[in-house]
Amino acid sequence: MSTGLWSATLIKKTYVKAQNWIITALLWLTTVLGLKQAGFIGNPTCQIHGHDKLLTGIIVGTGVFLLAYSIDLVLRKLNHKNPGKAFFPYQRVFIPVGLLLMATLIGAKVCNINL
Repeated sequence: MSTGLWSATLIKKTYVKAQNWIITALLWLTTVLGLKQAGFIGNPTCQIHGHDKLLTGIIVGTGVFLLAYSIDLVLRKLNHKNPGKAFFPYQRVFIPVGLLLMATLIGAKVCNINL
């Protein structure tokens, strides 16, 4: 997801004037379709609780990342001292990494995986 956002910004600046979310969604979709074509998604031996592990992880990770991105934007709006600025250094990195780590730990607990 973050690679898609970075790539979208680069493509938008360099080549095409398009919305970031369109380019990000296209990159996300081509990644998932590429993994499906290569046989990584849809393999019957790689399922847990009846769902494909990789696809489930991609979807949950995308949702968690979007939540973290939204939280960062809200925090920047709530910063009345420095409007539009982060409350603490590397806020834009810390929030997604922290939430993705928590999601990973929760997923490992749900799937009974010892980390």
